[in-house]
Amino acid sequence: MKHILVPTDFSENAYRALIYATKLFQKNPCTIHILHSFEAQASKLTSRVDIGKSEKVMDNLYDEADKKCEEVRQRLIKDTSGCGHKFDVISTAMSLSRAMNRICAQRNVDLVIMGTKGQTGAKEVILGSNTENVIKRIKKIPVLAIPLQAEFSPLSKVAFATSFRQSFNPSNLNELIFLVKLHKSNVEVLYVREGDSLSPDQRQNMESLLNHLSDIDVEVVWLEDETEKTKAIVDYIEREQVDMLSLIYYKHNIIKRLFRESVVKKIGRHPATPYLVIPAAR
Repeated sequence: MKHILVPTDFSENAYRALIYATKLFQKNPCTIHILHSFEAQASKLTSRVDIGKSEKVMDNLYDEADKKCEEVRQRLIKDTSGCGHKFDVISTAMSLSRAMNRICAQRNVDLVIMGTKGQTGAKEVILGSNTENVIKRIKKIPVLAIPLQAEFSPLSKVAFATSFRQSFNPSNLNELIFLVKLHKSNVEVLYVREGDSLSPDQRQNMESLLNHLSDIDVEVVWLEDETEKTKAIVDYIEREQVDMLSLIYYKHNIIKRLFRESVVKKIGRHPATPYLVIPAAR
């Protein structure tokens, strides 16, 4: 059984991400772990009281978080009656990214699913600070980011954006391949043209990728270079009604050098397409 981790700040966007998770895996019932971190509230409130009172403050925060988590679980059970999923709730005073990494390791989590906006919903926030922080700090586990406007639809068409400049580790692609097979999706590998032809290394990496994806329906799509490579990708997924965009996240700002700006942030501007960010295997 798959294990899916979905953090919540009790916002409607976070709940929509939970609903999306239940529908995404409706053909493959799984355990969905619902996590809430109240680190910010704990830090703020305990700094205002003496040591003797801080324990009581923490107890109250845990009680409140546990109560809200259970309310979310009961709402989810009601809204997804008969889905076959199991729901587990966890509240913690640890930071979100630290708690997620710990839970991922302890409970063999396969995928993180989260909304891209938090409670504030500020227009100037592209991913939401929590989403961006998780993408940067999560270890080994892919993150599927769900925009506020996204409505679930079966993954008929999935895009995978790459420059072919890095070699592909098969373990990077496991969850993508699982989802594609589950939904019988077509995969379009998007490459923004950088010249008339690929270098020998790029061609070798492309052949390696296609070999890893040999048992699914794959097409390589060559996009024309524009002023911003991410614009070419975003325009394509909108024009072709792509159901999910995926890419591999390389540490140490390789993504910025690859597309000359932050791919994760720019792609996040597309308001309705979920995107799967896969951490590069070390």
